[in-house]
Amino acid sequence: MSTDAVLNRVRPTAVPSGAMSRRRLFGAYLAEARSECLRYLRAPAFILPMTLFSTVFYLMFGVLINHGNADAARYLLAHVVLSWSQIAAMLAVGSLGVLPFCALGMFVGTLIKGQGAPGLLNLVYLPMAFLSGLWLPLPMLPQVVRKFAPIWPSYHLNQLTLAAVGMNNRAEPWPHALVLAGFALAFLLLAARRLRRYG
Repeated sequence: MSTDAVLNRVRPTAVPSGAMSRRRLFGAYLAEARSECLRYLRAPAFILPMTLFSTVFYLMFGVLINHGNADAARYLLAHVVLSWSQIAAMLAVGSLGVLPFCALGMFVGTLIKGQGAPGLLNLVYLPMAFLSGLWLPLPMLPQVVRKFAPIWPSYHLNQLTLAAVGMNNRAEPWPHALVLAGFALAFLLLAARRLRRYG
């Protein structure tokens, strides 16, 4: 065996010029995510609606309307006691269930400038949450709302979350998961198409 062949066998594989190692690449993504979070936290148009809306809705639905109702507390996840398996199931559902909403946010981000996106998304997400039965159970809402609730992705995420905490054991999880996956794929494709077309 020639000397060059021996050296090639023991020499570590070189990183291509201009390429980053996986560790540095992960660090770069982490630094970018941190800077984006700080940027949004410093923007009043983003942080005030996020803080005020959630607090007002919690006080309205979790404290005033449903005070003393244990089932309502569990439905709204207001200081409710859950087992470790229920917590794990809820975290798993939440981790995967956000994907359609991330894709929707990405699509909205291709339509308007960054400063206006939080306001528009609140105009989309808040009515969608109400019409899906997130704030009040669907049996308490008008028939027309109950009829069209399944068209919203938040309805399907709600059904999976209720099943995770033991309140909707009769529901089959796979149809809801497939609908959420379909929403995520559709909005992701729409966002990718607009980004390719308009940059």
